[in-house]
Formats: sequence, C-alpha cells, structure tokens
Amino acid sequence: MVIPDLLYYELANALRYNPAFNPKDVDMAVESVFKLGIETKDMTTSYGLIKTAITLSFKMDVTVYDACFLALAQELEAVLITADYSFCRKVGTIKFLQKLSDLKI
Repeated sequence: MVIPDLLYYELANALRYNPAFNPKDVDMAVESVFKLGIETKDMTTSYGLIKTAITLSFKMDVTVYDACFLALAQELEAVLITADYSFCRKVGTIKFLQKLSDLKI
C-alpha cells in the first residue's frame, strides 16, 4: 500500500472542518494513520507525477489534489481504493479504481 504524502494534509483538513472533531481529535486521527506505517510517496520529487496529475485533473474535472491519487496509482500500476464515492462518480469507470465498499476482504 502506497499513498501520496498529501493524504495527511487532506485528512487533517477534512476533519478540521467536521464539527464533531476538536483539535485533539484531529491530531489523534492523523497520528493513528501515521502509526499504520503505510509507505508514502512525496509527490514533489517527481515532476512526471505532478504532470500526470495535472493532465488527469483536467481530463476528469477533479482537483489536482484528487488527481495525485490517480496519478500515483497509474504510475505504480496499482488499484486506487477510495471511500470518496462522489469522486468515483466524477471520474467514471477507471480500470484501476475501486470503491472501498466493493472491497472483498
């Protein structure tokens, strides 16, 4: 499992704007994801990844932030698993995209 390093910023920001979370809750949530030991990819070390993300963001009409996840999955030839179902609807049927709810464990 590999994630773009910006996941931590996006997670913290999303939880920060959730009225159910206070600063301590957000900190604990982000820390718990860090403790999972998931490999992260620094998106700023590869112009090719950012270039692909920009292209995908225009093609799919999504944010560059969201397109970074697509670009990384595409580069790694990996499956992108997401619980962002509005994102799934927006990008359509991409062969390497899978909804979390469809994951068979």
